[in-house]
Amino acid sequence: MKIEWKPGWEEELQRALQPAMQQFAEDHQAEMDALSEQYAGQPVADVAVAVRQMMDRWPGKLSSEDELTRIATAISQGQRVLLRGGPQ
Repeated sequence: MKIEWKPGWEEELQRALQPAMQQFAEDHQAEMDALSEQYAGQPVADVAVAVRQMMDRWPGKLSSEDELTRIATAISQGQRVLLRGGPQ
């Protein structure tokens, strides 16, 4: 059996998933904000552990260790990490 993908299927899928992704971001922003407030000024390695523990409870996973480090560094520097409902 051969599967044929129609052109634009990725964009169509993204449009279909966008509302759920946005709702996830809205549902978890307060948790990210609380973690950011708690760990601002802490060493990046400590923040990374806390971020990983929090995100391990969420569905899905981080895209990479670089992404984890980027988030932990921002929090360590006192920056707010905004969750997004997909590419914008």
